[in-house]
Amino acid sequence: MPGFSLPNGASNGQNPRDGIVMVVYPKLLVSAYAGIRVLRDVLKCRLPIEIWFHVDEIGQDFTLLAPLQKLAIYVGGISFHPIYNPRAKGFLSKVFAIYNSHFDRVLFLDADNVPVRDPTFLFSSMEFEANGAIFWPDFWHPRPLDLSFVDMFEQESSQLQVDRTRHAAPLELVYFYAFHEPNYFQKLDLVYGDKDLFRLAWMKLGAPFHMIETVPAMAGPAINGSFCGRTTVQHDVDGNLLFLHRNQHKLTGERLEKLAKESAATGNMVIPPPETESGGEFSDEYPDPIIWTHLMSFSKNVSKAFYRIESYRASPEFPQRQPCYGRRDINNLQFFELHKFSEQKFSGIEADLRHYAFEAANQLIPPVAQDRMAEHSAVCSHSRILDTSTPCVLYTLVMLLWVVSSVHDIASTSESLPLSIVHLFTNGQHTPTPEELEAEAHALTVKSLPDVANDKPCNRHVEDGASGYCEIEDVESGRQVVEKAIAPGYNLPNVKENEEPRAGIVMVVYPTLLASADELQRVPGALEPLKGLAGKEAEGGMTFREITDRRAFRFAAKVYAVYNSAFDQVLFLDADNVPVRDPTFLFESEEFVRTGSVFWPDFWHPQFTIFHIMADSLLWQLLDMKYVNMFEQESGQLLIDRRRHTATMELVNFYTFHSPSHFDQLKLVYGDKDLFRYAWIKLNVPFYMIQTPPAVAGKVVNESFCGMTMVQHDANGEVLFLHRNSNKLTGHVKRQEINYKVEARRQARLKLLDQGLPATINDEQVQAELEELMRTPPPTLEPPEPDNLPDPAMWTHLWTFRNTSRRVDYRIRSYSAEPDFPEWQRCYGQRNISDNEHFYSQRIADLGFAGLETHLRRFAMEGAQLLEKHQPSRKLR
Repeated sequence: MPGFSLPNGASNGQNPRDGIVMVVYPKLLVSAYAGIRVLRDVLKCRLPIEIWFHVDEIGQDFTLLAPLQKLAIYVGGISFHPIYNPRAKGFLSKVFAIYNSHFDRVLFLDADNVPVRDPTFLFSSMEFEANGAIFWPDFWHPRPLDLSFVDMFEQESSQLQVDRTRHAAPLELVYFYAFHEPNYFQKLDLVYGDKDLFRLAWMKLGAPFHMIETVPAMAGPAINGSFCGRTTVQHDVDGNLLFLHRNQHKLTGERLEKLAKESAATGNMVIPPPETESGGEFSDEYPDPIIWTHLMSFSKNVSKAFYRIESYRASPEFPQRQPCYGRRDINNLQFFELHKFSEQKFSGIEADLRHYAFEAANQLIPPVAQDRMAEHSAVCSHSRILDTSTPCVLYTLVMLLWVVSSVHDIASTSESLPLSIVHLFTNGQHTPTPEELEAEAHALTVKSLPDVANDKPCNRHVEDGASGYCEIEDVESGRQVVEKAIAPGYNLPNVKENEEPRAGIVMVVYPTLLASADELQRVPGALEPLKGLAGKEAEGGMTFREITDRRAFRFAAKVYAVYNSAFDQVLFLDADNVPVRDPTFLFESEEFVRTGSVFWPDFWHPQFTIFHIMADSLLWQLLDMKYVNMFEQESGQLLIDRRRHTATMELVNFYTFHSPSHFDQLKLVYGDKDLFRYAWIKLNVPFYMIQTPPAVAGKVVNESFCGMTMVQHDANGEVLFLHRNSNKLTGHVKRQEINYKVEARRQARLKLLDQGLPATINDEQVQAELEELMRTPPPTLEPPEPDNLPDPAMWTHLWTFRNTSRRVDYRIRSYSAEPDFPEWQRCYGQRNISDNEHFYSQRIADLGFAGLETHLRRFAMEGAQLLEKHQPSRKLR
């Protein structure tokens, strides 16, 4: 069909989205964690990563994903995508993930397949640019036959590179091959899993692809002249080693004897016994054995007709249960070559993987996760990723605020949630016909406990005024759908109608942006500076509320906090958003009294947006709403009367926590940014949007302006909030990030290589290098300030839109301003602020809040010092 494209917007745009796609299930969670740590921290790969998982394997509560979710927040650029299709399991999940990816150009990697260097270069390789697809060969190839067939190596699909914009038709055919019923490939044993489906589809349609010419090598240990290949080694287009697919010995992060005992205790002896560790080395504290001691490669100058990979057992050197690949006798390697792994540039990568696997498996596993992990014979655990900067930011902000104690008697207005809300979203995998839907019952909600006797069939008349809901079941999948309306008198949590309204400020604080009481409790002393501040009489009135819902992390934490607040009237502030004057007046403002909700605009509007919230967006169809031509919303501050807006907050909560999140999967909404205004507009509930567009505060260096703070106004157009979202306070001097343990291992190996010795290092050598590195602090990212405060002063100028100009002329650019500002610093506004007639600039020193930043920076340093006093220094290894 002309114009056909794959799901999620794959198109022929000039700026294709490149990224890595992985599929995880319980047995591979530790491998995925270790592999991503290597990609980000060792190889410095910045490609975004999609992690796909089937909810039946991971669980509806996503508990098993906690280590990866926390890692994602630490390293950035990772998104999670649940699979609900009941058939998309096993190898089919790979096809499903690539077919539905949000990237235009995909590098798929099995979770136990790790590159030895940053694979980003593949997207700019000549072979990929010319063909739009790169495949890798398997061990196996056909012998010459007097038949019409394709004489080429079979495909090994643990890594695939595909341009989805150019190959929609072949991927559609792969999807057909994989999901067609009956599956003749499986029934007739013609194809093993997805292994060759991709090349077969490409060849069937005559679509171009490049098959890597270099045949796979093998990595494994060698003992007493016997080699046991346990890892498939793939190459790049130039024949250099690129991928190590650890497919015969998965990382677990735990000793095999421990796994064997746990497996035996469950009565399901599927984990190899302790003897499996023979042939592996334990020269350090990491439990996974070292299996990469040698590389066996096919000689380059030999015809590929002689490439024969044997599958064998190599007892007694290796356990009888251990399958090996390659050639056993290393003294008789005709056509093959053997090299020591320690001689390779990437010789330390296995130590990194084993270290990160140990790090993942050494975290606590909740009881619900332990049961599920036992079912899948795997080990996974929580990764504790700690960051102590955010409490400092909150400490700094609270020093400038006090909790509003005044109350306001505002008449409540009633709202009702339309019955169609639950139909705004579906799982999108199976659309049942009316015949497949079976009405269960109309459950009364008048009583606090279920009353089966009062439940009625859905075809019975419901008395006027009786609340309740109808349960509907899809008889094919067994999935139940509940259609509800708000019961009379329903309120949000913690709202008491018979008391005076309580007004206050709500914030969210969390290590590495994760709102979890469980997490904060494992960071010793993280809240002590704030608790000490709360104990001071002058700054009293602070309370600490835990978030126990594991889904409520990152953006969802804000919605959770507002929804569950103990205040009736809430001013929500991001922890890095500071008022320039007491914001108490907002609760008495005419705009809030009249509507019960005040929102603030973002930089973006339909004529100039980076989020594509325009008339042709799929968003409006998803929400079943007419297009609204207005500024987008910036939710660094929100003012909401929870008593008056029960239904709208219920809808925001639904938008946020519904799974799967179509907003996220279809890239329609960024986080919580616009969810509030969408809910208000959907229910036709009034709110007041501040009319003054955001200004930008930043710094001018050599006539170059770099805006790093969004400036919001009150209803009169006066500056009110400074949201320091592009350069957050830390209370410390910002220095270059160095992974000391990785660097110490690298330095130790280099010293041995320089001396002509094998690069096999021990703990003493690594510790010596580590001590040497720790003596010299890393270079600073920014020059020191004259006042010796660690955080940089960055508010020298304010750039404001003129109220006489039209909205179409309001354009905030995103740019870098090298060499006047560091390459990593993202700037907003316009580099030459004097070259735009629709904006004007002011010196911060001339404004009434000129000294505010100095206070903030000093309080940030104070908070960091208090935090260090109460908490031992801990960093992610």
